[in-house]
Amino acid sequence: MNDKNILADIGESLDQLSLLALEHSFNAVIITTGDVKDPIFVYVNTAFCEMTGYSREDIVGKNPKILQGPKTDFNEIARLKECLNTGKYFHGSTVNYKKDGSAYDVEWNISPIFAHEGKIKYFVSFQKDITLQKELQRRNEELMIYQSKLASIGELMNSIAHQWKQPLSAISLAAQYMQMSLARNLDKAKLEEKISGIIKQTKFMNTTVTSFQNFLRPADLNTSFSLSRAIDEILTLVKDDLSVNRIKVSCALETADISIKGSENEFKQVLLNLLTNARDAFNAKESSTEREIKFSTLCKEAHLEIKITDNAGGIPSSPIEKIFENNFSTKADKGTGIGLYIVKKILKRMEGEISVENVENGARFTIVLPAYRDLV
Repeated sequence: MNDKNILADIGESLDQLSLLALEHSFNAVIITTGDVKDPIFVYVNTAFCEMTGYSREDIVGKNPKILQGPKTDFNEIARLKECLNTGKYFHGSTVNYKKDGSAYDVEWNISPIFAHEGKIKYFVSFQKDITLQKELQRRNEELMIYQSKLASIGELMNSIAHQWKQPLSAISLAAQYMQMSLARNLDKAKLEEKISGIIKQTKFMNTTVTSFQNFLRPADLNTSFSLSRAIDEILTLVKDDLSVNRIKVSCALETADISIKGSENEFKQVLLNLLTNARDAFNAKESSTEREIKFSTLCKEAHLEIKITDNAGGIPSSPIEKIFENNFSTKADKGTGIGLYIVKKILKRMEGEISVENVENGARFTIVLPAYRDLV
């Protein structure tokens, strides 16, 4: 069937003015047969040809699968078919491929066109290349994550400064004792004790420096890292801050050999944000209850659940999921409103998700991530 016959057939449902509007639309327009299992292109407009590099002769008579490739979201395609099977309107986005093989982000909608007897005769789709929009969104998210990390670095620097005061004081006192001992008979046992103390304190300081350096490493989403190590290092960095605020942390990790794919320092950023939020919640609500944050893990097939639970009184927002929205804060003018939004974005980059619920006298965050054993 040639283009003229196709357009004449479609014209039974659409008048010539509508056809002219489709042909000269700025958006790509596609019309396929109404067969959900095996739809066939019967019409594409000029904008579609310009967007994809395909000519009408290339595309008419072909299945829309010709536009799909490795990065196409097939969960979105499954949702599309489910909608079309019930004759409903569909709106979505995915990655398609041009004739030259290059990928592009596309946003599209599809509406059924019914014949007189109520049977779906055609599907008409309006499509838009949103590659630039997606890239700008990605860059904006990268910038927000970077800004959030700068805030996290400030938190850590403050914590390290507090942590180093005590060991520096101990080292200074030990050095003074050793200097004074040089002027009189040396007490060897006492001297060895002071030297041992200096070694212990410098090891601790070196550990915090190493942890901080690891936190500053560039993000690499294609590596894997140890969950237990990430938790240990972030707790080392905030140890003094938690102690000053009378907060105890306990860890019940199901196994020590679990690894996670993604950026270790971004994951630490997630943990740091959740810990500081819990600290702020404790300080906002005075209570005689012992302050505690609990880490626990549970492996489910190829996924890992990480639960972080506190007894800081719970989250007052309703619905509680609003706390993950951009610019939403429960801290009034004391919060930026982007912390938990960034947390969710980081976990999405790691193919994970986060949820929250209020539990008895507190809140529980649950992180779900793909898990791997013995990758580190």
